[in-house]
Parts: sequence; structure tokens; C-alpha cells
Amino acid sequence: MAVEKFELLHKDNNLKPDRIADLFRELSVEMRKVNVEMATTIVLALIKKKGKGLEVHYTWAGDSRFFLLTKNNRRLKTGNLAARKGGKNLYLLSEDDTIPGKFFRLGEFDIDQVTSSAGRNRLFFSLPRDGEKMAGRIVKVRIGYGDTLLFCTDGFWERFSEQSDIIKWMETDIRGFKKKFLRFMDTEVGAGSKVDNSTYIRVDMDENIFRNPKK
Repeated sequence: MAVEKFELLHKDNNLKPDRIADLFRELSVEMRKVNVEMATTIVLALIKKKGKGLEVHYTWAGDSRFFLLTKNNRRLKTGNLAARKGGKNLYLLSEDDTIPGKFFRLGEFDIDQVTSSAGRNRLFFSLPRDGEKMAGRIVKVRIGYGDTLLFCTDGFWERFSEQSDIIKWMETDIRGFKKKFLRFMDTEVGAGSKVDNSTYIRVDMDENIFRNPKK
């Protein structure tokens, strides 16, 4: 549904930052209500050029993760610094919207309690419904060429006790990534892990990412 809506706005030449709030409001009608079981999880992002750099407008609901790996040492106004490695910073730009996720951020739950809690699918925030406002929930962050973005669901990020371990997945050669990912998940299943909904999308912000192939 989200992809179809993005495509429609793109065809109509209306895929612009000032239309993001309208887009999210329309999508939220079909998603879920506050404090009910999580029927789906979503991260939506719009990347555009901004001067010599790039700008990302994004929002999320549920327990999917949105990471940024960058060499830029500037302090971001949004997200949390999750790890540092080899001169790079890993930022977690989204938060777990489930009730156990909130207790984890408060230091009252460890990661095992988050993933095994009976309230794992209970939300304390969802995208607003008709008539409610998105104020403060559409986030804007500046990024640069050479940065890497990662979108992943719980079937992937729950495999790691330390978020710093995710960095290697954002740095590995993309040409061999598919085979490596499948081997990794097969190993997890073979070890008895209950792997569900394992989705991973990586976007390398190459300087040619907006290149028009017709030119």
C-alpha cells in the first residue's frame, strides 16, 4: 500500500516534502490504532538533494529499525548514537514503539525481555488517525554522499545483542551480500532461532544515486 501511494505521488509529480504529512495520514487510516496489537510495522523515508548534500524526511511505527552509518562526526539532532567503529558513527534514527521497547530505553528491560515479553506487540504509539496531527513525528535529517542507510525488521535486528555488530552488514561488499545474508539466516534457524519477518534494505548513498540513466 505504501509503495503504491509513493508511486502515485511520483507519477503526479507530487512526491515532495510538503506532501509527506498527507501521505502518512492516508496510510495511517489503514494501519492500526493506539495501544492495540501491532498489525504491521513500517518505516517511510523520502530522500532528496539539498545543496551539495542530501536530506531525509522519515517517519515510522512499530518495531522496525532505521540506521544511519556515516563518517561525518557532526552531532545529529535526532536519533541516538548506537556505536562507533573505524571512524564511523552508527545512529539509530527510529525507536521501538512497543511497550517493551519503551522499558528497554528506560533501562528496565534487557534485549531478551524485549523480544520475549508477552506485550511484545502492544504499542504505546502508532501513526495518527484521521484528524490527528503528525507534528513532531515526521523527522528531517541531513546526510551526505558516502553514508549508508539501513531499514530492517525484527527478524534481523533481534539477532544481535550489540548494535555495533550491525555495522559489518552495512560495510560488507554489496555484491556478495545476498549469499552472506542467506547463510546467516540459515545458521540462525539451524541453531533453533525463531526467525520471522526478516527484512533488510540497505541504501548506499553513492554520488550517482540520482543520476538520470537517459543522460
